[in-house]
Amino acid sequence: MDLTGVFVVLLIMAAFGYVAWTRQQARLASRDEIFVGLTPGMLPVAPDPGNRELVSDGMVYAGEVAVAFNPPKGVRPGLAGTIVDGAAETRDVTATIVDLAARGYLTITVVEDRSARSGRDWELHGPFAARAGDDVLEPVEQQLLADLFSAGTAVRLSTLPQTGNPAFNNARYGLWQEIHERGWMRPPTSLRAPRTAEGTAYRIQSLAFKKYLETAEADQFAYEEAAGIFGRYLPYAIVFGVAAHWTKIFGDLAARAQAEGYDDGFDIFWLSMAGWGMTDMMFDLSMLGGMDGLMDGDAGGFFDEGAIDDVGAEATGVEPGMEDGIGGDAGNDSGDSGGWGDSGGGDFGGGDFGGGDFGGGGGE
Repeated sequence: MDLTGVFVVLLIMAAFGYVAWTRQQARLASRDEIFVGLTPGMLPVAPDPGNRELVSDGMVYAGEVAVAFNPPKGVRPGLAGTIVDGAAETRDVTATIVDLAARGYLTITVVEDRSARSGRDWELHGPFAARAGDDVLEPVEQQLLADLFSAGTAVRLSTLPQTGNPAFNNARYGLWQEIHERGWMRPPTSLRAPRTAEGTAYRIQSLAFKKYLETAEADQFAYEEAAGIFGRYLPYAIVFGVAAHWTKIFGDLAARAQAEGYDDGFDIFWLSMAGWGMTDMMFDLSMLGGMDGLMDGDAGGFFDEGAIDDVGAEATGVEPGMEDGIGGDAGNDSGDSGGWGDSGGGDFGGGDFGGGDFGGGGGE
């Protein structure tokens, strides 16, 4: 081989080496940050900014997560779902609607609809005035309510695509923008939008609460508190994909309560199913497997994963599994998708992480 040939070979090898190096640098730059010297999930006490470094293994923190019995303080369900998988998805919006209902801003009636994928549709009524107390709507929630009821006080989710209603798309962009404005995400790289150390902390807190929701048992709850807890935490169960387990717990509890002659405390004021009484709602949720094949025999009912995805599909006109999550990793450690929005600074103070509680409450 002459000198020209050697030079060409070396040039090709250098090019391959450079490509490999740039890919490695991109992967390093795409790793999430994490606070150093703190228990994973904790935040430094303001004004201490904390010491931070990139996670050492993979794109996201994959270490142990302790159980937390409350959601992260100030983090609504849609936001929790977005920071956990790095993408604002349709189910995050669906959960936000359920959360708004549980907080009194709208009601949901499940109605028969043979044209819908599941044979049922959601009919929303609202918006209603803010309840007394310190409940405050986030900007994305205000916009969602305005979009949903732009044409009147009642709307079926399946009609949104037909009328060009942008409620779901606007809400997804709003959730993605909010996690940037709170300073939970860094500017996107060529691979993904990595989390800041604050974003990783809230992701861990959210996963800790998910662990509680997916392992809770019926005997942990008193009858008197069942309906309130069910509705308050159901939206989080939806975004975490554990709604079937959560509804089964309270369906079992309702069935046991009825068997023992306890007939109060299970009314869910914001949810109605045509043809079923409100006093039997909790029991019905555990028995939906026998109703028109809604859940193919799997307890959890209208709020199980497939049904939630079907509702979202009706509202967006996009087949389940075909939507593009707005944002980063979408639960995929490869982080093979782009970001949206600019990373902004947020105010972050301390966080309580003791006794299995991150100081939660979901901002209520």
